[in-house]
Parts: sequence; structure tokens; C-alpha cells
Amino acid sequence: MVQFQRRPEYASTQAFMDLRVRQGLHLGVDVDMLNEALQAGRTTAATGPIPPTATYYSESVNKSIS
Repeated sequence: MVQFQRRPEYASTQAFMDLRVRQGLHLGVDVDMLNEALQAGRTTAATGPIPPTATYYSESVNKSIS
């Protein structure tokens, strides 16, 4: 699992306070490649706090809170 702290108040480095740095890190990770390399394609990437495989997943709610 690869995660980045998205809440700047908890970031340990001042660079993470810059939205452009956080966006660059987010865009720079190839989630599909990591899934293939580490999980043999068996997983589904969560694009927000609720994974899309959850029975209660709703794309509209997921986008509004992430």
C-alpha cells in the first residue's frame, strides 16, 4: 500500500505544505503499475477514503469527501 499524508497540518516536511508538491506526488504514482507489480493485478485502487469494492461505495459521495 502506498499512501501520502494529504493533510498539511500533519506533514513532516515543509515541502508538503505546498499543494503543487502534493499534487505532483499524487500524479507521479502509477497505481496500475504498482497493482500489477505488487499484487499481480488482483486489487482495485481506492481513489478516496472509501474503496470502490465496498458495498456502500458511491462515486458521488467519494468525490465530495476526498
